[in-house]
Amino acid sequence: MECIEVISTSDIKLFHLVIETVYASEKNYIPHLIEDVEAILSSPKDHSNIKRWVILDNGKPVGRIAAFPTLTLNLGGLGFFECINDESIAHKLFATGINWLNEQGITKVQAPINRGERDKYWGLLIHGFTPNNYQENYNPVYYKRLFETYGFVPDFNQITYRIDKNNFDVQRISRLYNRVIQNSNFRFNHFDIRYMEQFAIDFATIYNLAWQHKAEHSVLSKERVLELFKEMKPVLQDNLIWMAYHGNEPIGFFVNILEINYALKYFKGKNSILGALQYFIKRKTNPPDTSRGIVFGIVPQYQNKGIDVGLIYHFHQAVINDKHIRYCTMSWIGDFNIKMNSLMESLGAEKY
Repeated sequence: MECIEVISTSDIKLFHLVIETVYASEKNYIPHLIEDVEAILSSPKDHSNIKRWVILDNGKPVGRIAAFPTLTLNLGGLGFFECINDESIAHKLFATGINWLNEQGITKVQAPINRGERDKYWGLLIHGFTPNNYQENYNPVYYKRLFETYGFVPDFNQITYRIDKNNFDVQRISRLYNRVIQNSNFRFNHFDIRYMEQFAIDFATIYNLAWQHKAEHSVLSKERVLELFKEMKPVLQDNLIWMAYHGNEPIGFFVNILEINYALKYFKGKNSILGALQYFIKRKTNPPDTSRGIVFGIVPQYQNKGIDVGLIYHFHQAVINDKHIRYCTMSWIGDFNIKMNSLMESLGAEKY
């Protein structure tokens, strides 16, 4: 058994070949696009201190991991972990990554996470082994044991909710929304790509105010918002993204994207002409039927004023009139977010 650091192009190829071994019999798994993963791990901008390793068994790649400092002081992360069902190999990967982080002065480690935003490649799946969403972690059931036998313990749970759009508690939403709009200073607008620059400014303003109390918060710039939405362009639909304003002051947002991973499975992780052709055929003959909420935020002084209901009301009005979308999901709600969990359950959504 040989553990090598990923440095060369050939090493990177081995890093991604681990997937073919681990998921050979996993019918529900949809491979991440290699290009997306490499955009995080190989980008020279801000990611020069990411290390990764591959374990070879008789020359065959059977495990991999990446290690990196996070934005939070003295906290490191392990991510993009994949491994066959072998504790010795998994523990070797964990130890290699943690030892390197210790050398950087980091003593607390979260895993499996992504160095960037929590909306992608984050978390260990323990319930709901359905086909994974775009850029969402999926893993074999035995991963939980591999982490726990090494010594990892749960930090918090992340929950995805799902609801059939026809099962929304429409009367309750409408009743609450009618109270909100009695204050004529509140208004709700959906995203319009023609005004992307102003949207980016408003989004960054809301995000920075809503998340400023988080220990891991870093200021989000307009430029970073523009980058993120450029990356998400294939899954954006204007009327699935809603912004709330008090007068001209941006105070809240609810961002949903189209779930397209069901079609991307034809890529098998690679951007190929054949995969692209199958993808476009699939999207044309079988359009996305699911929207995925990825971020929901309200400026602190406007919380508990019904802005959340207003955003959901307008989103519901958009999807109820969309002939393709049937299901709505809301991803990665922390178990510590009691209000959001209660809101999802009050609407009729179920843990997915």
